Amino acid sequence: MKPSTLLWGRHATRLFKKEPIPLDLLKNCVAAAAMAPSSKNTQPWKVHLLSGKTLSNLRSDYLKAFDEKQSISPPYKYSIDPLPEDWLKLAREVGFSLFDHKNIKRNDKEKRRVHNRENFAFFNAPHLLLVCTKKTAERGNFFDCGIFLGSLLLVLEENQIASCPQFTATSFPQILAKHIPDLKNQICITGLALGYAQKNHVNEFRSNRLPQEHVLKTYT
Repeated sequence: MKPSTLLWGRHATRLFKKEPIPLDLLKNCVAAAAMAPSSKNTQPWKVHLLSGKTLSNLRSDYLKAFDEKQSISPPYKYSIDPLPEDWLKLAREVGFSLFDHKNIKRNDKEKRRVHNRENFAFFNAPHLLLVCTKKTAERGNFFDCGIFLGSLLLVLEENQIASCPQFTATSFPQILAKHIPDLKNQICITGLALGYAQKNHVNEFRSNRLPQEHVLKTYT
């Protein structure tokens, strides 16, 4: 059995065309992903789709905050700190590989700054989707939201819509709340830059995946 071309083809896109995606198509993609399972059918995800002027204003504020070196304060701790050695090895590998792909030398501070800044511009995508849940949510609710997000990524891929998940989008909760009043009682789990991919060197980058024998153990 060959790997699914859908799964095989999905990757993070870091340069988008300006062309917006039809709103009805994006709504249909979210509706399809919302068929994802959740504990007791609680469907704990809330989704905010930003485009046009709203996204432009948010992008400007995020870039201003980055340029002014404002303190980054995401609403929750994403991962173990320090990372376990096996996770750290993979994180370093993908980071160094991406820099090599973009011809960014380790001691080139200006190119690294520009690279980091692109995250806060949401890679100039025409749309930004935020996946949120209640502020009182527990780990299981986050897990359910992750199933929804994974389903959405594949639905988008099926419709030739490029994307890049971005925890960076949660960096400044006070700025998000300024532009999205509904976030008052919600926690933003992640952002998702959306659009049509540009044919560009940076979008040819692919991260390595662990071999199946490392991931899967079978018991018979």
